[in-house]
Amino acid sequence: MFWNHRVVRTETGELMLAEVSYDSKTKKPIGYTEPFMLGDNIGDLRQIVNRLGDAINNHIIDESEFKKENKP
Repeated sequence: MFWNHRVVRTETGELMLAEVSYDSKTKKPIGYTEPFMLGDNIGDLRQIVNRLGDAINNHIIDESEFKKENKP
């Protein structure tokens, strides 16, 4: 088995980014994870990917910076 990230179209037409697993012998998809990103169209997903790139380039926020009094 192997996997990669792919865009999957749901039965309702929504697009999602998910990890897709494949059969090693047939190379056919056999399943996918719960989506971690959803969008109505490919443009929405491109925007999310661009934002993820921005996140990698920004400084890392330590979990300790999120104090209870700062949470909405």
